[in-house]
Amino acid sequence: IYGITTQVQRNFYESTALRRSVSYEIKGIKFNYYKLKKEFYFDFVRQNDLFISTKEKAFIDAIYLYSLGRYSIDINSLDLKKLEIKRIKSLYRPFPERTKKIIREICKI
Repeated sequence: IYGITTQVQRNFYESTALRRSVSYEIKGIKFNYYKLKKEFYFDFVRQNDLFISTKEKAFIDAIYLYSLGRYSIDINSLDLKKLEIKRIKSLYRPFPERTKKIIREICKI
């Protein structure tokens, strides 16, 4: 939605959830929900009656799940110029050190 990656997903939606990770497929459309700890569940904006993570928080969530081995991401496809690094630095504080380390390496901070 934010155009941060060159990867285009078709018939595929991802969300974070507080209860559990689960995947559904309905009429050829795949929905993936990834469980986050309550302390990591924040920084949403309302868009067309939906709550969507800000682009920086979506990036951090993807790296967090990647650091746990629960998510695949093509780092080379990311356009980091579309992210506010200062905002990432303020949002990633509650996350584990291994997540922060990967973010620092990717963002060169």
